[in-house]
Amino acid sequence: MDDFSNQGLRDAIAAARSPAWSERAAAGRHLAAAPQIESVAGVLHRLLLDATHAGQPDRTATS
Repeated sequence: MDDFSNQGLRDAIAAARSPAWSERAAAGRHLAAAPQIESVAGVLHRLLLDATHAGQPDRTATS
């Protein structure tokens, strides 16, 4: 997933709200690599602080 177009970022932001932790983790990895990091910082912050699924913040942080 390396689509950093506006639609690609919208898709990743939507996936960051998924009930599935693996989808949120994948979204976090994608957003962490985005050149537009300032525009997705709030979403990344929320993903990193999600205490309900330890794997998701870990995978997002190591991206």
